[in-house]
Amino acid sequence: MQSAPSFSASREQWNERYRAGEHTSTAPDPLLFQLYDEFIAPAFPYGGRGLDMAGGAGRHAIWMAQQTPEPAQQSGWQMTLSDLSDAATALARQNAAAVGAAIQIVNEPAIDTLTRAASPGAQYDLLMVFQFLDRWLFPDLRAAVKPGGLIIYKAHTLDHLEIGDGKGPKDPAHLLERQELLREFADFRILFYHETMVRRGTQAIVAQMR
Repeated sequence: MQSAPSFSASREQWNERYRAGEHTSTAPDPLLFQLYDEFIAPAFPYGGRGLDMAGGAGRHAIWMAQQTPEPAQQSGWQMTLSDLSDAATALARQNAAAVGAAIQIVNEPAIDTLTRAASPGAQYDLLMVFQFLDRWLFPDLRAAVKPGGLIIYKAHTLDHLEIGDGKGPKDPAHLLERQELLREFADFRILFYHETMVRRGTQAIVAQMR
């Protein structure tokens, strides 16, 4: 019988990276600004419930929580950040407090967050994943998004091993195959897809649950 996965080693590895000052930027990926204007705001003009998986120090969840819909009395985005690393979630709490952003932060394996998010039914209007890949989680990601909800996913590709700047993942198991996100979300409505080999290999997608 295959034993349940152990998360302690990877948690400590990530803790060490954050304590060493890696992955601590508070600046969102510029792609999020474009996707917010083109897809998120039009689909959810009054905000909604969002989940930032492996959200690290909070750069995306905090920014989303700060977006004020029109009219301003609407609730906006109620964001949850989930990350395995204790050090990352501690930083996220500090960063959110520094700008007065109200976000929920959970420190646990991604599968635990997603299992809860899909029971008794899909809970999120928006699910974001930036620079994190665990293929076992794809079915759980889909199950956590409400009909009409959006998944935004961006991660490095195998091309990054040849053209990258030396940063980012080096294990092929944590790198996307060419057009993999298109295949993975083929049953969704694909609103946006981009794959590049400029400076570093990445894929990004916006997919809407039908």
